[in-house]
Amino acid sequence: MSQKKNIKEVTAKIETTIVLCQCGSTSFNLKKKTKTAVELECSKCNDKTSVKGPVALTQVSKQEVALAIKESVVRPDPDYKPKAKASGGKPIEDEKAYTMLRFRIGIEAKESVVDRALEAVRVLNNDDEEYKKQTWQGHALEFICADFVAGCDPQALVIVDEIEEEMELLAAKSKEEGKEEKDIKRIIRDAKKKARDKAVDATIKAVKPKKRKKPEEKKEELKTENEVEPETERKIYDKGRLLESVQKTLKYYKEEYENERDEMLGVEVSFDYEEVAKRAEQKGGYVVKIIGDNRTKNSGEERPEVYAWITAEDKEIPLNFDIEYSDAMEKDLRDADVKVVEMIPEDYDKLDKEDTWEMPAFCEERERYES
Repeated sequence: MSQKKNIKEVTAKIETTIVLCQCGSTSFNLKKKTKTAVELECSKCNDKTSVKGPVALTQVSKQEVALAIKESVVRPDPDYKPKAKASGGKPIEDEKAYTMLRFRIGIEAKESVVDRALEAVRVLNNDDEEYKKQTWQGHALEFICADFVAGCDPQALVIVDEIEEEMELLAAKSKEEGKEEKDIKRIIRDAKKKARDKAVDATIKAVKPKKRKKPEEKKEELKTENEVEPETERKIYDKGRLLESVQKTLKYYKEEYENERDEMLGVEVSFDYEEVAKRAEQKGGYVVKIIGDNRTKNSGEERPEVYAWITAEDKEIPLNFDIEYSDAMEKDLRDADVKVVEMIPEDYDKLDKEDTWEMPAFCEERERYES
């Protein structure tokens, strides 16, 4: 008689080491290979790390990775002390709270200015233990900023403080009105820019008071203000840079979105509006128009514009088309920026309330289109 009835099949599991970036991401791109090591670049913050020997790409559920990071992180800092745990099992936060700074900077500026300044601060504080840890760059940046603030024009700091107070009140008011987080961020961003421009203009006027003008000078000034900008003003040819920058921006956004959410994101860019509008009708999502800087023109002597289709928006991942575009136009045009408009159906106002949606945070306004 067979005795196999109570035998269970067992799947063995082996211990695995996960490479973890300082920003908390486990997603890396292959940067360089040597005979003895592999250099990786974090797909989230672009920080580099190397692994001695070969590495293997595998698929692991996001939940398992999160659990591994939470339960068994091996930290290289010898001074690291594990966090104490509260009765509910949640880790008690360290005395100091930290954040990750993330922004783009030119390679030449980084190597010749930023890195040099950070290393100089490290030399000046060579005996300080904080500058011997892996987080030394943060302490060096804090040192540089503190030194700058100490010698900064007091009026500039007054403006900064006043704007921040104003933004805090505006954020609180928007929250009370029931606005969503992504809308509040857009409101604050636009309001901060206007407040800054207004404050700086007021400061300049206070420092340089206007001289009294003669009546004929006032008439001439009024005439100049009412004149329309001449069409003959020289504009820069786009040369396809708007399209290329939008494609790059959405490529990075798609990678970050899929890495964070563990789900696919559909994007498409085209000069043909009908093409992306059709995508939205079939699969949902947003149709947006990205318009180039008003100082640029295409081969048809018109202001360039492209259309994009995006299936979803992540409130936690910023989508900024200006960064790649300003980089692409920098040689010919400084501080170039774009205008982003959401295209909505012509009958949008006739839709039931449950069929309408909020404008994406990365758009400035809406425009109707015929479906």
